[in-house]
Amino acid sequence: MPWYQKHLLVTLSSHGYGHAVMTAALINQLQKRYPELKITLRTTLPRPFLEGKFHAPFKYLPQSCDVGMLMNSAFAVDRPNTLQAYRAFHADWQGRIADEQRILSAIAPDLVISNIAYLPLVAAQQLGIPAIAMSCLNWADIFTYFFPDENAIHQQIVAAYRSANCFIRTQPTMPMSELTTRTVAPLAAIGNNQRQQLMKALNLAAATQLVLVSMGGIKTELNAPRWPVLDNIHYIAANAVDEVDRPDITPIEALNISYNDLLSSCDLLLTKPGYGSFTEAACNNMPVLYVCRDEWPEQRYMTEWLRQQVPCTKITLEQFMKGEFSRPLQQLLQTARPTTTPTTGVEEAIEIIVSYLKP
Repeated sequence: MPWYQKHLLVTLSSHGYGHAVMTAALINQLQKRYPELKITLRTTLPRPFLEGKFHAPFKYLPQSCDVGMLMNSAFAVDRPNTLQAYRAFHADWQGRIADEQRILSAIAPDLVISNIAYLPLVAAQQLGIPAIAMSCLNWADIFTYFFPDENAIHQQIVAAYRSANCFIRTQPTMPMSELTTRTVAPLAAIGNNQRQQLMKALNLAAATQLVLVSMGGIKTELNAPRWPVLDNIHYIAANAVDEVDRPDITPIEALNISYNDLLSSCDLLLTKPGYGSFTEAACNNMPVLYVCRDEWPEQRYMTEWLRQQVPCTKITLEQFMKGEFSRPLQQLLQTARPTTTPTTGVEEAIEIIVSYLKP
């Protein structure tokens, strides 16, 4: 079989949308270059969402093979249930690996790309299947941040990541001092500006500024009725706004436009710190007003990077829920955008992947 017809198994953590978003930016370009590659996506993320992000055909396996972090909302980790889930997941670790080997043998991939479950990596290594980990974080670091006394589980996770043939660390990224990694620039998709069509569809005056509100893939109360009513500002929002009767708020679902094109067509993104949100905003030259997520250890590294790319301002969760963010929102809308955008690491990551597919 020619190498460019081989089978890639892509495993995606279902903790929010960020893992899928960065992977889609890469896989779409990889399949564009090598359209005969066979792709299987293994994740519990909903298929309609995946079809909106992954442009080429794929086989869908709705299976989970990691815990991630269980969340009460986009801002709060459910620590007791998360720890219980990890203890159950690792209770018979060798048996868990053996089960995963049977699953991988049935799928029969030529290469595993995991963002960022660690179980498929160690199972693939024991089967002699090349495996690549890829992400801006790893569950070993996140786990030990929340549960520093659980060293045995931590060490099993680290060992599993070390079994990968390569770990592609995507900027903005956590340090990952326990792993050997190859760092690439951000993996993000660039949208097509469709502002003229969007303004016509919304029947808005040309001077109106568009604020895209999205907190990612974890269901979160947005308290949209409290958002400030401002002259010449229109909100386009995802999730939890269906019952809001305000002429200045439109649900994303009411628009026939992809998320990336929508982002490229707006004037500001209101979001939480998250890989997909921050990198896509920066690569599409979009100012960002973000709601602090102080409990999340990755926030520091993402926000430091974002400040170097586009105008951005933080607000507290209390400010957001009370709708007390009119001043920073308006100030950001008046701030000049940079004249350059970050380069992406898509091409570099493709070269790494192809090197493990070629004989």
